[in-house]
Amino acid sequence: MSRACRSMLLASGLALALVVAPMAPRAQDDTGPLRFSAGGVTGLYFALSSSFCRLLWPDLAERLKRCDVASSQGSVSNLRLVRAGAADLGIAQADLVPLAVAGTESFTRDGPNPNLRVLFSTVLEKLTIVIAPNSGIESLDDMLGRSVDFGPPGSGSLATAVRFLDDVGHSLDDFHPVSSTTSALNPQQLCNGEIDAFAFIAAHPNGVLQEAMATCGARLLPGRSEVMNAFTEKFPEYHLTEIDAGLYPQIDYDVSTFGVPAIVIADARLPEEVAYRLTKTVFENLEALHRLQLAFVDLTVEDLLRPCAGAPYHPGALRYFREAGYPTPVCE
Repeated sequence: MSRACRSMLLASGLALALVVAPMAPRAQDDTGPLRFSAGGVTGLYFALSSSFCRLLWPDLAERLKRCDVASSQGSVSNLRLVRAGAADLGIAQADLVPLAVAGTESFTRDGPNPNLRVLFSTVLEKLTIVIAPNSGIESLDDMLGRSVDFGPPGSGSLATAVRFLDDVGHSLDDFHPVSSTTSALNPQQLCNGEIDAFAFIAAHPNGVLQEAMATCGARLLPGRSEVMNAFTEKFPEYHLTEIDAGLYPQIDYDVSTFGVPAIVIADARLPEEVAYRLTKTVFENLEALHRLQLAFVDLTVEDLLRPCAGAPYHPGALRYFREAGYPTPVCE
């Protein structure tokens, strides 16, 4: 991995009328709102966190008092904010959870985090590479030397992209530098010709991709199944998957890619009752969750119990699993 890659890694659709503000560490005697660190305001994590708050407090006035959802740069930032006590809960890509526990790769400077805890899994996010319609890009090699936005420092998209590129013999240095400082993807950059492509980890159907397709006819890069298969065999925390033909009107071909679950995380300091209540609320209100965002429509209990979370489960989540008769998720 190049020095530039390491430097970048070490740097740090559903608003629901919630407060979006920087989070400060909570004092020991603070009984303020439940605080979620959620990624970009247009992204999946913000929608998930906002939905959790809505399920916990259906009344809007009560929700505004009891739950804060704050934007962040993404998975890496969320893991750091939860560790620092600046957030009570966060959502992060499952591939980054064991790295945060061990203090490796993106978390080398942070050191090991033995206090990281997991509540449950959510949707499967997929590597998605969006290319400009007239870029002439048909393969990963065609992207070399081109302007590609892999996400800002602190995002899971960038961390996963660096690992994938390193595995296939490339690095960020092989692409034209793009200054990405926000976790909110802007399809206009692609459609205005400012970048040739952008890559991100996303659940589908995805509003950012739909906007890029509707605005300028953006396309998805067809993945090579043998490359994706080799990557998932080497890193079993990723799942070989596809973005199905017909999911978007403009895409009439299956896109081979890999996916990673989005995991709800907390610190060991989170009270057991809080973790228990959130876990119980989500598991027992899946139908309501399905109605809050299109990307949640196919979410099942089996998805919530997806194995290999990479950190110990929080006692509050385990309490609900026992009560409901669910087995504790384990690595297969």
